[in-house]
Amino acid sequence: LHRLCRRLTGLLLASLCAGAGAQSEATYTVQPGDHPWSIAQRYLLRPAMAAALARHNGIRNDRRIAPGTVLRIPAPWLRQQSARARLATLHGDVQLVDAAGGSRAAVQGEVWEPGTSLRTGVQSTARLEFEDGTQALVRQLSHIRLLQAQRPVLGSGHEVQLDLVRGAIENLVRPVTGPGARFEIRTPAAVAAVRGTQFRVQADETQTRTEVLEGAVLVRNDRGEAAAAAGSGTV
Repeated sequence: LHRLCRRLTGLLLASLCAGAGAQSEATYTVQPGDHPWSIAQRYLLRPAMAAALARHNGIRNDRRIAPGTVLRIPAPWLRQQSARARLATLHGDVQLVDAAGGSRAAVQGEVWEPGTSLRTGVQSTARLEFEDGTQALVRQLSHIRLLQAQRPVLGSGHEVQLDLVRGAIENLVRPVTGPGARFEIRTPAAVAAVRGTQFRVQADETQTRTEVLEGAVLVRNDRGEAAAAAGSGTV
């Protein structure tokens, strides 16, 4: 049984890593008048990365690229832009806390800005919505911070990072199709990362629990990493 569990874990990890690798590049179809410098200025982190873009795609004459040519662009090279996170439904006592520690009552429908925290009171919940359709339900007595919500200027992949200081959250993450897409929940004890699944995370200062309802979740900390499939979980 122990060998079987290790084999299943290895297969799950391989599947997750293969999925991430398959989505590690975006593609761009060259339009009339395009050249690496104009493409880099629009989509890459720095215009000077045009030379690297040309090398990566085997372009020898960067002044002439045939329209219709499909270029491959590594996901880390792409510029990012903010992706909206919204407080879709609130129930009970839900507070927003800014970076300076000031708090106020959250307003249903407002945008949740990166760097701010959300706190739920007794018998209080908050349902979050992200631009790609992902939803998360923050349970009572939880403290969670939005670290980032962003997407590349080219492609559709969203990257969301949440910091669950304590409490519980249930997530329905839409399957991703774009480069670099990831939904990640950090806790004091571990990090749970997915690319499309339904799962729960419960955390305090010393322990993190995950329960997987659909798909698979990769959990890691300083001691290593493990994967859990639907119907199972990790501590």
